[in-house]
Amino acid sequence: VLRFFEGNDKLLAKYDNTFSAAIPIEKVRREFGFKLPETNAKTLGGLFYELSLEDKVKIDEGISVVFGDYKFTIVACTDGVIERILIENI
Repeated sequence: VLRFFEGNDKLLAKYDNTFSAAIPIEKVRREFGFKLPETNAKTLGGLFYELSLEDKVKIDEGISVVFGDYKFTIVACTDGVIERILIENI
């Protein structure tokens, strides 16, 4: 099942739980039921960035961080800018 947010293909959440880094965290919580942490971040990419600072990892494709019951992995990144993130239950 594919879901679209307000007709914007760039915010498409694929069937494999990959999301645009620009998607608001609140939409991921509300539309997909993920219980993401409360932080100052407004977007999924911002959340990943905050978690990467805590874990002291460099932003790059294939890098993962774990928070609570979720593993977040960068699946697309260009010049240090996160484009897509995979969310997995662990």
